[in-house]
Amino acid sequence: MAAVETALLLFWQQGYEGTSLAQLRSAMQISSVSFYAAFESKESLFEQVMARYVAGPGRVTDVVGNVDLPGREAIARLLHGSIERQATPLIRYGAS
Repeated sequence: MAAVETALLLFWQQGYEGTSLAQLRSAMQISSVSFYAAFESKESLFEQVMARYVAGPGRVTDVVGNVDLPGREAIARLLHGSIERQATPLIRYGAS
């Protein structure tokens, strides 16, 4: 959903507290009525954004739970994945 991606970028840049409802609605190009109909609240939208992040770029940490990898290999993959993630614009990680 494009609206969630837009909100993800705003929250990423400005944080939860730093992002106003007006900014979210403006960036998503939706009215207050449409915003509340789709997301109910800023908190609910943020929960959707976090679920999207965890399912996308946040998966870089999944390797740590892989018991089939030796510890050193898991840490190496985590670090390399993190470096790649930090060097790649967030927008590249569109909805999966």
